[in-house]
Amino acid sequence: HNVSYLCYGSSLRSLKRHKYGPTFGEPVPVTVPGYHDMIKKPMDLGTIESYIFEQNDYNIEGFASDISLVWSNAMRFNPPQHPIHEMAVVLKKFCEGRIARIRQQIKSIERSLSLKEKHKEKQKQRLKLEGKTNGGMADDVAGLDDEVRKLAQKMEQMRRRLNSMSNSTSKPKKSKSKSKPRPKKKGVSIQERQALKQQIIQLGPEDLNGVAEIVRDAMPGSHDSTEVEVDLEILEDKTIRELQKYVAECIHERSMEQEQESSSEEEESSDEDF
Repeated sequence: HNVSYLCYGSSLRSLKRHKYGPTFGEPVPVTVPGYHDMIKKPMDLGTIESYIFEQNDYNIEGFASDISLVWSNAMRFNPPQHPIHEMAVVLKKFCEGRIARIRQQIKSIERSLSLKEKHKEKQKQRLKLEGKTNGGMADDVAGLDDEVRKLAQKMEQMRRRLNSMSNSTSKPKKSKSKSKPRPKKKGVSIQERQALKQQIIQLGPEDLNGVAEIVRDAMPGSHDSTEVEVDLEILEDKTIRELQKYVAECIHERSMEQEQESSSEEEESSDEDF
């Protein structure tokens, strides 16, 4: 049935698209005087199309005969000088070459189908032999297909779960309790820089070497110079904090030394009094 449509349908569509095709597309009305008295077997392109779709046993011989009947009826009822007669002559020639090609196509398709049937039969025989020698192989293959299908379903479920988990973790829920904001680290103020400068001025030569080392580490370009000019205004806060810590340790050590010196002096004076 499908083969008939493929073979005949294209030719029939070409006929219906022809500029003369619509004239023969439908049955001749019964109102045409004398037509049905003269033409005992009417035929038209629309009826042929219905045969292609409805009759499974419709073959190339029937198609060629019905097409020829359309033109012969038109030429018989209408005289040679009539436009419909002339149209039928043109379309008859138009169809002759096409029907010859359809016959070739059908032979080629029938040959191909025959070869496929033979190949299919050989496959069936081979499968029967394999089934006898390899007992139950087909069942094993079917079982493997089921297992693969189940694994694929499980993997898909796992993928969905992972996606849902990643979505839930990427968007954490906001806690109702307001977290206390972390105190921001305060930058070094101008007053602190000035106070540090005064403390550095009061340091001794040995302590100033430590200040110079901290500044050199913070300013790599100053390593080549023997003297370092301490400009607290351009140093980063981190360096200032380190200097503050170092200076505070120096001052603390100096105060400790002074206390020891004063205590030792008091001891010496008390010894002299005795």
